[in-house]
Order: sequence, then C-alpha cells, then structure tokens
Amino acid sequence: MKIVEFETLDQITLHQQENPVFITMGAFDAIHLGHQDLINKTVATAKSNNVSSGLITFHQHPRSIIQTSKSSSLVFPLNKKLNLINEFNLDFVFLIHFTDEIMNLSHEDFFHKILLNHLNVRGLIIGENFCFGKNRKGNISYLQNQSENYLDLLEVVNISESNLSEVSTSNIKNHLKNGDIELVNEYLGRKYSVEGLVIKGDGRGKQLGFPTLNLPPQSSFIPRAGVYITTSQINQKSYDSITNIGTKPTFNFSNPIQEYTIETHLLNCEFEEKVSLIKVEFHHFIRDEIQFEDQFELISQIQKDIIQAKEFHESN
Repeated sequence: MKIVEFETLDQITLHQQENPVFITMGAFDAIHLGHQDLINKTVATAKSNNVSSGLITFHQHPRSIIQTSKSSSLVFPLNKKLNLINEFNLDFVFLIHFTDEIMNLSHEDFFHKILLNHLNVRGLIIGENFCFGKNRKGNISYLQNQSENYLDLLEVVNISESNLSEVSTSNIKNHLKNGDIELVNEYLGRKYSVEGLVIKGDGRGKQLGFPTLNLPPQSSFIPRAGVYITTSQINQKSYDSITNIGTKPTFNFSNPIQEYTIETHLLNCEFEEKVSLIKVEFHHFIRDEIQFEDQFELISQIQKDIIQAKEFHESN
C-alpha cells in the first residue's frame, strides 16, 4: 500500500495519478465493520476491473475544522488508522490534510479537478450517506448524474439495509463512553485496543503490590473511566491483565489531575526487563473508578478485581 500525502491543495493540483483507480472515501475513523465492507468491496471491484484500488481519507477529522466547537476526538490516532487500513491490500491511500482551502472547495471542483483530473478516479464505492464538498453539497444524486459521463462505476452501499445498520463511529463512541466494550468489539470486528510506548509512572502500583505498565494520556477518544479486563501484548506474546483508566482519585483527591492515565497490571507475571511497547486489548468493563478512604480499601478492591479478571480469562 502506497500512502500519498497532500498537505495543501496546491500539492494535489501538482499531482498526476498515472493509473486509473477505483476508490472509496471518508473519514474512516475506527475502521469498523461498515468501513471494512466498503474497503473490501473497493479492493474486489478494482481487481475485477483490472484497475488500482484506493482510499481517500483525511489527516484530521473534517469536523475539527468545520465544527470547531464540537469534540472531534478520533476513536484511533492517525498512525493506528493507517496501520489498520494497511491490512486490506489497497494499492493507494490518498491522505489529505483538511485545510480551509479544502473545506471551501465546491463539490463540482472537488469531483472534476481533484478526483477526475489529478487522482484519475474512474470508480467510486461509497456509503449511502456520503457527502462531500463545501457545505456537503456533493451527494449521491450529484454523483449519479455525473457518473454517466465521467465514471466507469458508481456503487452505493446501503448499509442501513444490512446487518451493519447499527455500526457507526458515533455509536462506537457512545458505547466506549458507557463502557460497553463487548458491543464496541462486535462493531469493530476485533478487540478495541490502545497501544504505545510505556512511560515511567509514580511507582505507587508497585508499592501496593500491583506493579503496572503505564501508557501516556491518549490523544484519541478515551473510554469510560474505570477498571477493565484486558489482554496485553508485549514482544509478540499475550498476557492476561487488568487495566485502569482514570485519574487515580484516591491519591489525587486534594489536587485532581485532568489527564487520564492508562495503567495495566499483568496477572500472572512480572517483567524484570524494561518494557518499551505495549498493546492493551479490552474485553470487559468491571467497575467505575472509585475514590477510596485509604490505600487498604483500594488494595482490597484491586484483589477482588483481579479475582474477577482471572475467572474471566479462565473461562474465555
């Protein structure tokens, strides 16, 4: 998969895609089952027509530019989104920085100048609610009118009529907010996960008898604060674990911290060597984060959480 990145509109207009390409297009936040269906259809359709397959997406969510007053946190950061897209055997990903210039481009100019003239798009596979261009004026009806003269193929995928009708990024965010991890995993078609470089914590977990591997505050959407049953992947090996997302209120009640931390305790082992990278997959929400009266209450509750996590892992 070749990633072609455009930071400005001028860079797009200087680009000339040689091979014709069938593409799908969108924010593709989460890469959920609906997104996967569009991408798989794009790859298969392009292959059957002997053309290249591609995907157009954005460096940041368009909503972060269009609706600055609204939260536009991504379910996954950009690098993870691209890694997930890479699994689908696309030939190209066109990564566009959603600037003011792009936002104010009319749907006619986007279709004719960008898609046709510079990206050599000859086929579109899109969802039924797809819109593009300034004020989202480019819609399915417009594309259907244009496709007769300018496209070899236009396929509109009616997700609302399939078993994927409930699968959407907004629903996934709502379920993450509520701690409904099982539903999130079902909509993603894989385990929801966070990953990154391990950072040095304050060592309090080790002092309490439960050493943790800590991830820094995430720039992407944060699930409900609390304790989760998880699996941790370290050096291509999997370990049963339990993870807390939150602000550690028992120890920070007098000086509350605003950024969420992610702390993971491995259930059946303790790493002696330094761990630099970890991926944490989420299975089940156990409980909300609680401010305890003292560390002894906290230790007692953590022990109960660990028993529940071990029982889960033994039966799954």
